[in-house]
Amino acid sequence: MATIADNIVLARMTFTEGEPPIFYVPEANSQSFVKGELVYIVGGYLTKVPADAYVSVYGVAAAPSANSASAQANGVMTPVELALETTVFEANMKQTGLANHTSVAGDFGVVMAIQRDTVNNKMFLNASDVVTNPRVFVHGPGQGSVVGDVNPRALFTFLAKYTQFGATS
Repeated sequence: MATIADNIVLARMTFTEGEPPIFYVPEANSQSFVKGELVYIVGGYLTKVPADAYVSVYGVAAAPSANSASAQANGVMTPVELALETTVFEANMKQTGLANHTSVAGDFGVVMAIQRDTVNNKMFLNASDVVTNPRVFVHGPGQGSVVGDVNPRALFTFLAKYTQFGATS
């Protein structure tokens, strides 16, 4: 089987008709996220999600941040692919600590945690954590991946209770 190259999170499709929805959101000052990173809204402004087990994801950045100290004053708007239950995303799957993972059939059709590579600004599915911090449901292999691949791409949706749309107090 193949070893699949690490890539950013991508919105691939929706369960409804049309393209995955993109909203333009005002960016907070001095943000330094890249396309494909998880983001959320704080005080009305777009900010990078600060931790793997964070409870409130708005979506995936569809473009890099402006990284401007005056983004708010200048009205910088950043496109975001919304983390709706109907939006299917694709990401690589790894083990805890970003170790390589060879996929098995049991990796699909389950909930799974996410983990961030803060050095390379990428998010991965965490095949080692299907109990403690699940944040997504993994549907199946992604484009160009099959069971048995190392670090396969996988199609997933965010669990509603961990999105800003579904979070409850």
